[in-house]
Amino acid sequence: MHLLHGSIVDTSIVQAQHYAKFIARRTQTNIKHTSEAPKNMAYLNQTATTYSSLTERLLATTARILDAAAERQAKRAVYRKTFNELASLGDRDLADLGLHRSHIRRIATEAAYGDK
Repeated sequence: MHLLHGSIVDTSIVQAQHYAKFIARRTQTNIKHTSEAPKNMAYLNQTATTYSSLTERLLATTARILDAAAERQAKRAVYRKTFNELASLGDRDLADLGLHRSHIRRIATEAAYGDK
């Protein structure tokens, strides 16, 4: 049987449960017992799609939040490393690189976050 999202569900468990109830009723009413399953049988399929889809959405949202936080932390680490390395250089070393001490913050920002 096709349910939402086009998934196919195995109905053999439901068939076995209905068949067992059918046999029990026939035995109780003293109707001749046969080992054949009835030809027309109703099927009931229950799945936990509501809970799984809610759980999947919560997990996906949590994963996106954690990924974004990890990305921000990695960019911040690049900024700190660049800033600290350039700040540790002397004025003469910065002049050799063609930089001034006032450029350090801008260069670290561009290294970590790109051109803004």
